[in-house]
Amino acid sequence: MPLLVRRLLLSPFIAFFAATLLIAGCSKSSTEAGLEKEDLDGDGIANIYDPDIDGDGIPNGQDPDIDGDGIPNDQDPDIDGDGKPNGKDPDPENNDPNYCDQIHVFGLDEDDKTGSEIELTWEIQSSKTGDENCVLKEGVTAGFIQVAASAGDSNTKSEQTNPLEENPSAKIKIPEACTGETVEVTYDFTEIATLIKADPNAPGWKVTQRHKVECEVVAASCPSLTNGNIQKAIDDYRRGGGNGKYQGYDRDLQQRV
Repeated sequence: MPLLVRRLLLSPFIAFFAATLLIAGCSKSSTEAGLEKEDLDGDGIANIYDPDIDGDGIPNGQDPDIDGDGIPNDQDPDIDGDGKPNGKDPDPENNDPNYCDQIHVFGLDEDDKTGSEIELTWEIQSSKTGDENCVLKEGVTAGFIQVAASAGDSNTKSEQTNPLEENPSAKIKIPEACTGETVEVTYDFTEIATLIKADPNAPGWKVTQRHKVECEVVAASCPSLTNGNIQKAIDDYRRGGGNGKYQGYDRDLQQRV
């Protein structure tokens, strides 16, 4: 148990005083929105982006009391003062903000057939931790994007969607294909990367998945037989046709009529 916690438990007065401070609103917000706004030293740089949180001239990585709360880092249960206990904070010393810069896609299945519509969902994550405990870069705002899919020369796009909303999703048609039993389809999420200021060329923003091929073959239609077109065929034959020139003579006959 951290030294500070033990002291709070041993002293009823201190525990009561700490509780009073929390009720009075002195504690920091642990929400991402709150973290985006908190600026301990008032230098205009939010704490999560500030290389010197308390503004004492000592970089966070070298500061024995990063958040300037009077509690040395080795005794502080929340070194950077962001409201996240060190054990649950992926960047407790705030040396490198835990930016959202990769994606994990759900909803792709090889059993889905080409030409069918599927619904994709995703999570925006940090490449440092591999989970959703990350922050968006400063200036990132909600916007609409489209997911693209391609299989050779066949391409489709999803409906427009806001990728940053809660439980984001997009419906998209798997591109048509008529070759082989399965086909590899590439799904492109780089518009999301651009929106959140991540590197769209980094691995993961384009995902490949093989799907079963279902090819609908449409039978060629044949012209109906009538006295008129039978007579045109006979005329074509008599003129030495019958070598793919039927349509040409058809036009000639129509012009003569």
